[in-house]
Amino acid sequence: MGIPQILRAFLRVFCAMSVEELEEMAIEAAESDGRLARCPLKNVEREIHAHRRLLLHLDGMIQAHSTAIEQLEVVDDPSSRSMHPFRKEMAKDLLDGELRVLQSARAWVANYCETVKDTRRKRQDAAAGGEQCVFMVVGEPHPHQAVQMARWPPPRYGTQSQVYAVTPWRGS
Repeated sequence: MGIPQILRAFLRVFCAMSVEELEEMAIEAAESDGRLARCPLKNVEREIHAHRRLLLHLDGMIQAHSTAIEQLEVVDDPSSRSMHPFRKEMAKDLLDGELRVLQSARAWVANYCETVKDTRRKRQDAAAGGEQCVFMVVGEPHPHQAVQMARWPPPRYGTQSQVYAVTPWRGS
């Protein structure tokens, strides 16, 4: 789910500070399938910055919707008396639905930012001292290997070679 890829691509381009950043994004997109929003940017700070701008925009929209709903709920307001009660209820229901969508999108983007930060931290830890490594296994690894599989369930015997990310097994 998440947010549409077109919005993610727009955010990345919108938050670019220089032509060089745009060129780097174009090179990254060309390295995969040509789409800018398919994978997170290699520059994690830029990726998080773009999504935090979206969070700020979503926060503003959520606040505006909440205020509009509160105004519709006020009975003594002279402008609300002129509105037909059925139309008022329809408007409130519509705003409530949009508010739920905005809150869901905001939660997804906030979670995405945290996930990207955690991934960056794990990569830095791996580069600094090797808590995690990547290697190629042909078939299924032996059950007594001292590793925990990051991919579960493991493939069946006789399968193609697979790439696994593993962490050293510490026993339990």
